[in-house]
Amino acid sequence: MTELNKIGQFAAAMLNAATLDDLLWSIAESIGETLGFDDCVIYLNVDEILIQKSAFGIKNPQKRKLLNSIVIPFGQGIVGAVAQSKEAEIIADTRLDSRYIHDEFSGMSEITVPIIYENRTLGIIDSESAKKNAFDNSDKELLQIIANIAAPRIVSALYRSTLHKTQRQLEKTNLKLETSLYALKKNQEVLIHSEKMASI
Repeated sequence: MTELNKIGQFAAAMLNAATLDDLLWSIAESIGETLGFDDCVIYLNVDEILIQKSAFGIKNPQKRKLLNSIVIPFGQGIVGAVAQSKEAEIIADTRLDSRYIHDEFSGMSEITVPIIYENRTLGIIDSESAKKNAFDNSDKELLQIIANIAAPRIVSALYRSTLHKTQRQLEKTNLKLETSLYALKKNQEVLIHSEKMASI
């Protein structure tokens, strides 16, 4: 399969994602399956904290269930360093890098690519391999293209999610307001009735 076909397959898989959750799982699964990686974890940036949101491989033993999701602050570990620098990294041998954070899958090599939108790190694509020197610059370029395709879709999904939350909050506020107005109207009726009775 050519690199162009891989990108096309990835883009097509993303089109079927309806929610942010669907989208993040789709990205991890597509990368893992299409590129034949041992694993792939997608982190999302929430207030400068990177939270594992989806995975392919050992971190995903059951369909769409994360095994021991971890969080990494910006600047910590390889993942946090890439989030901060906004520059993708390939680690040929993780045993020689003191920044490496051990997880369920302790890989021998790692590739970490930032998902950037308007100069802001939205998240991270992180893959590890059981072999040393498993990743090369063509993998890095391909993952960066995938991250660039994913970025506006993630922003759109985040916006829709925020919009739905705001809408639900407005509906709750409107319901409370209607309840308050109804109670106020009832109190007014009681007060008017009391005043009429007092005047009689």
